[in-house]
Amino acid sequence: MKWISLSVFYVLLSVFTLIIFSSQCISQTRYGEFETLILNLNNYKESLLPKDSLQSNYLTDLIEKWRLKAVYEEELVRCLYKASEGKVIYNFNFQEIVDNQSKRQGKNIILDSITPSDSIALSKNYDLFMLMSQQLVQSTYPYDTNEEKVIQQIKHYKLYKGQTIAEIGAGNGLHTILLGLTELPLKIYSNEINRYQHNYLMTIINPKNKFLATSEIIPILGKENKCKIPQKVDAIIIRNTLHHFSKTKKMLKSIKKTLNPNGKIFILEGYAQESNCSLIKTNPEIKELMKNHGFRLEEEIILGKGYILTYRI
Repeated sequence: MKWISLSVFYVLLSVFTLIIFSSQCISQTRYGEFETLILNLNNYKESLLPKDSLQSNYLTDLIEKWRLKAVYEEELVRCLYKASEGKVIYNFNFQEIVDNQSKRQGKNIILDSITPSDSIALSKNYDLFMLMSQQLVQSTYPYDTNEEKVIQQIKHYKLYKGQTIAEIGAGNGLHTILLGLTELPLKIYSNEINRYQHNYLMTIINPKNKFLATSEIIPILGKENKCKIPQKVDAIIIRNTLHHFSKTKKMLKSIKKTLNPNGKIFILEGYAQESNCSLIKTNPEIKELMKNHGFRLEEEIILGKGYILTYRI
C-alpha cells in the first residue's frame, strides 16, 4: 500500500510539473521575445498600485464615478491623466488645476465634481494614469496589462542588445520606461525640452529605479533647435512630437547629424488628440517634409488611428 501511495504521489507530482511547464511554454510562445517586457511591466504596474486598501478603494470609486459621466473611455482616461499631471509635473494647487483644465479642455466630466481630496488621490496615481493614457493597462480594477498594446508599442523598432537610442520629445518618460523594461540592455537618451517634464524624468529615471537597472538611461534637456544628444545613435524615436517642432529645419538638421550612417528614425504620428492644436501635420505633409530634408522613407506601418514611418539618411 505504501508503494502504491508513493507511486500515485510521484505521478501527481509529474502531472503538476508538466502543467506548470506547459503553461510557461504557452506564455513564452505567446509573447516570444517580449516575455521579459510583459513580466517587468506587470511588476512595475503592481509597484504603482495603492498599498492601503482605503486608498485603493477611494481610487476605484473615483474612477467609476467619473466613468458613468464619460461618453467614451478615452475621455475618462484623458481627464484622469491631465488632472493628475497638473499637481505632479507643474506643482499646481487645486484651483490652478481646475483653471488649467477648464482652459485647455473646457468643461469635462471631472471639473464639475472634483474636490481637493480627489485631486490629491489622483496625483498619487499619476504614473498609473500614464500607463492608462497609452492603453497599456486597463482603467478598471485590477488594471490588467494590455499585453498586445504593449508589444505593439515596441516591436517595430527591432531592438537589439547594446543598441544606442535617442527618444526626442520624451515627455514624462513613459516610452523610455518601456524601452528600459525590455532588459536588453540599451543605452537610451531621453530628450525633452519642457523643463518641468524633464525634471520629472530625472526623478523616475535614475540608478535607484530597480525596474530600469539593466539599461543606461540619460535624460537630456534639449532645445527647440537642437536635440543635444552627445553621441551618434543607432535609432531615433519621435513619438507625437514632430508636429510640435517650432524650428523644424534646424531640429531635423541636428537629428540627422546625431544618427549613425546605418541608423533609423521612427516617426509615430496620427494619435494627437489636442482639439486646439493647430500644428498637426497630415501623413503626406510629414512625408514631404522628411523628403525635403534628405531622409529616405523605408517603411510605413498603420497602427489604428496612427502610423509609424521609418526613415534612413
